Amino acid sequence: ATRLLATKETLQGEALHWAQVACRVPELEFLRCTVGKEQCPKEDYAHLLTVAETQQILHLLKATPDQEARMLPLFFKRNLESQKGGKDAHLADVILFAMAAAASVKLKKPSLWREFWQRSSGQTQAMLAF
Repeated sequence: ATRLLATKETLQGEALHWAQVACRVPELEFLRCTVGKEQCPKEDYAHLLTVAETQQILHLLKATPDQEARMLPLFFKRNLESQKGGKDAHLADVILFAMAAAASVKLKKPSLWREFWQRSSGQTQAMLAF
């Protein structure tokens, strides 16, 4: 039944992208793309964050260590500390996006990863992002 309901014609946009790239549901495995068979969409986590958050993270990735030290507390205060619930999961989303964005341009940011790791201490989902 799942095969009849979920096809590349019925799934579009983010749902199709998720099925092709990130889905681990055995019934939808036939939708996953494979290299050589078709063009795989690039794994991207931007849909997990707001536009403002993605822009702020991209600025953090370009920042010098001094700029990063000034920007990070504001980023965490504005985007994570003010949240009422789901902070752990949202921090994991932030980490995944930042790592994917940095990896796509082969950027190393040890000070940023260290700060994310310290912030994720004791938060299971955020620690799993690493």
